[in-house]
Amino acid sequence: MSKIRCLYSKTGRAKFISHLDLMATFKRSFLRAGVKLTYSEGFNPHPYISVALPLSVGCESVCELIDVGFSGKEFPRHINDFLPDGLSILEVYPPGRKFSHIKWVKVSFSVRYGENTSKYKDEKKGSAENTEFIAESLKELFASESLVIPKKTKSGVSEVDIMPHVNCEHIRILSDFDIEICAVISAQNPTVSHNDFLSIIGMNRKIQTPNHFLLKRIEIYDADMIEFR
Repeated sequence: MSKIRCLYSKTGRAKFISHLDLMATFKRSFLRAGVKLTYSEGFNPHPYISVALPLSVGCESVCELIDVGFSGKEFPRHINDFLPDGLSILEVYPPGRKFSHIKWVKVSFSVRYGENTSKYKDEKKGSAENTEFIAESLKELFASESLVIPKKTKSGVSEVDIMPHVNCEHIRILSDFDIEICAVISAQNPTVSHNDFLSIIGMNRKIQTPNHFLLKRIEIYDADMIEFR
């Protein structure tokens, strides 16, 4: 059996494909492209396809990794012709380190606020002024040394200090209604999710919950902040 590692992106409409459906989509696409997948033995054989960090539905990424087991000398290079819109393989190469060595992931978290972004109804601020106020409030929030949020774990909901696992690089205004938060967060052990980001923002009582948000993975790293491939 040979193994290959694929770096792929999941954007646009593909962000709504669940993890299980994604695995089935890749399996069908590989078979249509002529890949001779290798399977496990037993009563319920399944192909050797392993995704590094399952991505939540509704989130985008340009740095996803998937390992594929196949038989044959070469892996076909025209897989993208058989993938749906939004899924695209960017690189194909032999696998190196195990996925368990991934520790950090850089993300862009875009939040949008409506025209009424002020917490208090009697405040008549313009949208641009509101957005600037929100951006400054978020900068103060992410500069906190400690911030305890409720986090769902296998054993239930527990209180976790999230700040040791989040390093905010910048917060900038994109438009009168949009703000981008770029941060490096823990990818696993523990995993910081988009819901954790919303919990962080929700800790600031000066601002409302955003009307819309989108988390996008940009790059993944090991524990020493070296790009993982």
